[in-house]
Amino acid sequence: SIAKIASTTTQFQTCMMGQLEIKILL
Repeated sequence: SIAKIASTTTQFQTCMMGQLEIKILL
């Protein structure tokens, strides 16, 4: 469903942003 895809995309974006923040902090 579209809702499922949107949820997965949001989780993926959040994960990528988290990795970027970790790289900046390190």
